[in-house]
Amino acid sequence: MKNILNLIQDRHHTCPWWLCFTFDNPVRALFQNPVKMLSPYISEGDHVLDLGPGMGFCSFPMVDMVGEKGLVYAADIQKEMLEAIDEKAEKRKIRNIRTFLIEEKGLDIDETFSFILLFWMFHEVQDQTALLEELKAKLKDSGSILLVEPIVHVSRKAFDSEVELAEKSGFSVECFPKIAISNAAVLRKG
Repeated sequence: MKNILNLIQDRHHTCPWWLCFTFDNPVRALFQNPVKMLSPYISEGDHVLDLGPGMGFCSFPMVDMVGEKGLVYAADIQKEMLEAIDEKAEKRKIRNIRTFLIEEKGLDIDETFSFILLFWMFHEVQDQTALLEELKAKLKDSGSILLVEPIVHVSRKAFDSEVELAEKSGFSVECFPKIAISNAAVLRKG
């Protein structure tokens, strides 16, 4: 069995659902406020995707940003993450969030999005090129992707390689926003 240090250092390991509760807390919001981070990219009425949402740290603020006419999809490969989001949504009587379990067919959602969030998850994807191609097909022409990677897992050089891969996949870099303990880039369809 791997110890926690090996789990953290394993580049292609998906963060286990039982650890993600640590990401969904009010202390984190003091230095990574979802509204401040995401409001430049989300408008009322938008349909947005939170890919790899954990237990909804950003998903629920996104629900408020898109308003009643908008829709938030939270898509993950771990059903436990999505069950936590569903439970919170039910308790809060939130109707404009949809959870989606990603399985072998990939991101099989019949929707296009104004905004896609990839927060601290892209480094866990083994075929990043395939994901970028899939996301490009799901992104509206005027839409954007916010790619955010943790500096403790992804070096600046590795992040720059991810951005270069996005550019090779047909995205352009709009800017590099400042997000605490992270490297970030806003991507647009080229």
